[in-house]
Amino acid sequence: VTPRALYNYVADREEVINLAMQQFLAISPNVEFDCAHWKDSVRDAYSATRSAYRAFPRASQLSMDEKIHVMPGPRRTELMERVLKFYVEMGLTLKQAVGMVRALERDVLGFVLHVDYFYDRRVPGAPDFFSHPVPKEWLDFYPEVPAPYAQQALGRPEQTSDELFDEVIELRI
Repeated sequence: VTPRALYNYVADREEVINLAMQQFLAISPNVEFDCAHWKDSVRDAYSATRSAYRAFPRASQLSMDEKIHVMPGPRRTELMERVLKFYVEMGLTLKQAVGMVRALERDVLGFVLHVDYFYDRRVPGAPDFFSHPVPKEWLDFYPEVPAPYAQQALGRPEQTSDELFDEVIELRI
């Protein structure tokens, strides 16, 4: 197998990228929303979206870096309609509902790219740069900077990426 052999199946690099994007869009989460248990629904939406992005962490960047000619299909529109309806039926305005949809995307995408990507590739024993606001190495390197709260925060236990993500969800709720 050689990279060139791929072109027996696809026309060019753009087609490969579009096929990858199609696959990514096909795994959009299918979350059931329940206004009576809205906190659980929000948690489920965040967790399902994180699973999709985490499975393909760089796929979400394709649309920023490449020309994409893929329609997401009706499933994405149906999902967005259900999410907006859920927030509006919970009592939010449509403007607030749109804001919450955008917040979910930003929260999850940012977390997957900034935290999960690091944790999923972390070498055992490597310093943890996410559990504490300022890593110990930085505090040690700049002892002239008074940072009593950051020093105190170092006493808190390290957290896994799942624990950090739960924190994001709880703050959003």
